Amino acid sequence: MKYVFMSMFIFVCVVAPVSVQACSCEMMILNRGMLERSTVFAGRVKHIKAIEAGYGDRIVFFDVTDVWSGEVEQRALVVNNAPCEYEFKVEQYYVVVARPGELYRFETGMCSGNKQVHAAEDVFEILGEPITRFDPGKSPWRRWNKERGLE
Repeated sequence: MKYVFMSMFIFVCVVAPVSVQACSCEMMILNRGMLERSTVFAGRVKHIKAIEAGYGDRIVFFDVTDVWSGEVEQRALVVNNAPCEYEFKVEQYYVVVARPGELYRFETGMCSGNKQVHAAEDVFEILGEPITRFDPGKSPWRRWNKERGLE
């Protein structure tokens, strides 16, 4: 019995430890300066797909409704970088802050400043009116303005 416990102790101390990479960043707070350095848009997640050779990265497919900075088409693909990926959910609306990507046009992650639209009032105040609206009827920025009685 003594050898069983000794074997378990050795296994736990030597064999079991796994390399874990934790994400450590300060959440970025969106500001006007970020508009100059980033692509910022709002849109609904249509689909999420794993990249086969991407170390756990995922491609997030968006239907874009509003654009504040950068050049974005009505359909956008954004690489969500692992292990620090943002927790996007299909059919939910987000304000996305993206940077130029290596393999794809845009990349983002947990530390980029992304927000779900329902929690983005402070972001809408900073961003102001979008430079492009693809679908004004579905625009979260427009809904936010209506709720405040501004439109």
